[in-house]
Amino acid sequence: DIDAIALFADVDFAADEKRRPVDDGTRARVESILEHWRDAYADAVDGDRDAVAILDSVGGTYVMLRPAVTRPICQFAADELPAAERRELLKELQQRWRDFNSDVNGAADDWEAFEQDGDTNKNRLFKAPLAVHKRLPGVVTPIETDDIAFQFTHFDDVDDELIDETQRWAQWFTQPEPDRADDWAGALLDELFDSVDADSWRSDISDWATERREADETAQRNTTQNVDIDPGELAGDVSFVSDRSAVWDAIYDENCEDVADELGIISTSEK
Repeated sequence: DIDAIALFADVDFAADEKRRPVDDGTRARVESILEHWRDAYADAVDGDRDAVAILDSVGGTYVMLRPAVTRPICQFAADELPAAERRELLKELQQRWRDFNSDVNGAADDWEAFEQDGDTNKNRLFKAPLAVHKRLPGVVTPIETDDIAFQFTHFDDVDDELIDETQRWAQWFTQPEPDRADDWAGALLDELFDSVDADSWRSDISDWATERREADETAQRNTTQNVDIDPGELAGDVSFVSDRSAVWDAIYDENCEDVADELGIISTSEK
């Protein structure tokens, strides 16, 4: 059901460095680091900076690929791949992007005060433009990709002109870009998957998904064929309870990965 994914990195100030506005030296260093991230993201889509967006989050920044980049991939997966393969592809895409971000961060200016926040995950998404920071007196604003300027916007400075500019940015950010998105998607997959070529990415990614599924099925067969489960013994371990919370407590206390490993039902791609 996912129509597109805005792959991104939270390039952030360390907790004890979150102060705005910043001095000129700090601003210059931040802008240099953002240029590094912008160029790395553009290189992942064949050098097209128009596929890259940046937001000033007040306490740091978000560097993003526009959703249009992954929209053809999500649409292809929804139309052509079974549900399990679709989930596996999108999960793998995001994991490989996390690995990509780690490489970009490692090659950036080695400055712990401003670097990628490694805790970024699906439960910590980026703030919307004009959102107010929870601690600092500023709002989230777009940064011009071709001319990066790290300028603080106090919430008292929000006016109709800024609101109009931000609305135009949001419309640009979410445009599906049908004339370019397919090329962006192919370039991205070519960057992240050794077995995928930009010019044939649909057939190549379909082959990848099939090969991953077959490898997992083989691993499942190899690891479960010697599993000896006694149904009678298993039934003897079943307890009936009237309080639903007891079920959730039991699940919470159980280490599901240990159980799956003991039964031999973890696939090679999940380990």
